[in-house]
Amino acid sequence: MKIKRNAQAQKRGLDRFDLDLSAEHKRGLVPQRYVRKDATGRPFTTKTAAKEHWDKVLAPQISSGGVADDEKTFADAVGAWEKHLDEEVANGGLFEATKRENLASVQNHILNSCTLRGVEIGKVRLSSIDHRLLRDELIRGGQLLGLNLSRHSVIKLLQRLKKIFEIAVLEKWITANPATLLTIPAWQTDPLDKALDPKIYGRFSQDLPALFDALRCIAPQYVLPLQVARWTGVRVGELRALTVQQVAATNQLALVKINRAWKNNDSAIGKVKGPRGRERSRQVPIELEESQQLFEHALREGVRDDQLLFGNWAGKIRKPMNENSLRHAWYQAQFAVRGWLFCRSSNTRDTGRAYRLIELPKPIQEFTSDEFDSFRFGQSGLAKGVERNGLCFATIEEAAAHIRLTLFGLHDLRHLYASELFAQGLELRDVASMIGDTEETTTKHYLHFIQKGVEKLQVILQARRAAAEAV
Repeated sequence: MKIKRNAQAQKRGLDRFDLDLSAEHKRGLVPQRYVRKDATGRPFTTKTAAKEHWDKVLAPQISSGGVADDEKTFADAVGAWEKHLDEEVANGGLFEATKRENLASVQNHILNSCTLRGVEIGKVRLSSIDHRLLRDELIRGGQLLGLNLSRHSVIKLLQRLKKIFEIAVLEKWITANPATLLTIPAWQTDPLDKALDPKIYGRFSQDLPALFDALRCIAPQYVLPLQVARWTGVRVGELRALTVQQVAATNQLALVKINRAWKNNDSAIGKVKGPRGRERSRQVPIELEESQQLFEHALREGVRDDQLLFGNWAGKIRKPMNENSLRHAWYQAQFAVRGWLFCRSSNTRDTGRAYRLIELPKPIQEFTSDEFDSFRFGQSGLAKGVERNGLCFATIEEAAAHIRLTLFGLHDLRHLYASELFAQGLELRDVASMIGDTEETTTKHYLHFIQKGVEKLQVILQARRAAAEAV
């Protein structure tokens, strides 16, 4: 390995250095002769930076056998990732439904939709893909944002993209992961002010009773978790990590202590939150009747104080509830109150169809749980050989746009909760402590609802009692 100054850059008055790997290339250890940039797409401006990239990234990989496969494509990396998912399912670390969801997402939104330099991304050689190319084509070029997906879905897609490249690095097809620092700028997809706007959240708050009624028919196991999110404004990760011992009740007041969250990347409960930092530990008041519902749920499920309150038993271990299934049931309820059955369709590599809309023969309130399951999973009421008419869509957002439905995610329950606190006159400091955010973040998200005045915790309960009586 040699470090050389880039002569062309020097003519322009720039300090640029290249790693000359000609000797390693001849021995078949690396696919290229020169390395001019690090894994994030930044050029080497000093010899120290180039040497550091060699010592920390390239040298360890070469010493372990080298990385030299110039024929592998992105589609090959997806295939290797699929095998990795199969192994996780076989070892019990991943649900089969989650694996299919991940594969369908990558197939529909990346392989069938994205291109690099005008070529289908699946046919592009891995050795020619770098951070700048992905950033310019997928992010700045608007390909991911043009898929009509929610911000949460795009972030999930980026996480899967990074995992695919990680598998390619493990297979020694490439030297570094080019998607490591790939992100979606918040200003491009996420409106700054998330406060309760009647034009946005008005219909949502009015529909909540009907949505929970529909959810009792569609997926009754998710009614109580979503009600907890409505009562406390917790994040989804915090909801999945909630245990019985975090709920405390006295004769006058019940509190839920929120001090940790489930981390998807680590597949484990995160560290206990501190009083400071971006996500803070806090105690949120709820009604005594609501705490009683949580304790009764724990008794029915046979959950001990230190076990997850909402989850599924896998042998003697209690795993957290599946976030994808929770979100899908929440979307199903929103479609159902508009008179539609929303379900996953059979997904194939040829059609790329992922979701299906079927008109309900009667209002969702008139279905029993068994009738709805029969209609959802079978050909209820139809003669043999006759298929139901349905509309197929590649994304959830496309299906919602077809019937002019404004979809609300799980996190919108948190925004609604925080907005109602501001609407009742709580100060910024009190609201920030209740939702576990810093005052700076709360100010950015709920700017037009910040009001003066000091209120007690009982104001929250009084406001919710009045809202319940009005409904």
